[in-house]
Amino acid sequence: MMRKLAALISILALGWIVSAQADDIADGAKLYIDKACITCHGENGSKPLIPAYPKLAGQNADYATPLYTTIRLTH
Repeated sequence: MMRKLAALISILALGWIVSAQADDIADGAKLYIDKACITCHGENGSKPLIPAYPKLAGQNADYATPLYTTIRLTH
């Protein structure tokens, strides 16, 4: 009985995590368009307009999260 309960809790938690990640991705995509990031960094973030702009595609969360948070709050 306890194993079944633990398995159920694990499955529910995993579902919540996946759902939260999907929401974060959707929010990030909306932010990318709304804040006109596409203009300088390219359609998918891998081809910046000029070399001085960083490629955003493929960046890790430690790099991207503070950047997006700052943009969301200041622009």
